[in-house]
Amino acid sequence: MGPSSAATPYTPVVPGASSSLVINVSEGCGRGWHRNRWGDCVRNREVYRACPRGWHLNRRGFCVRNRGVYRACPPHYHLNRQGFCVPTWR
Repeated sequence: MGPSSAATPYTPVVPGASSSLVINVSEGCGRGWHRNRWGDCVRNREVYRACPRGWHLNRRGFCVRNRGVYRACPPHYHLNRQGFCVPTWR
């Protein structure tokens, strides 16, 4: 043994005791990583909104502005079961 190993004191590790020098990492993958269902370490996905408020994703995956409320029939009319605008009786 060299002089550096002789100077290092031996301290046994007690199960359950935590040290401030030890950081427990979930599932042994490291910070920012987790295990998938096959046991491989994969990077964590960031949680974020795809589009800002007032916008949504369209079918092609682009952010488009939300439209206002669209009225299918003019005032004092409503849609019937067949999808036609008929006058509202009062």
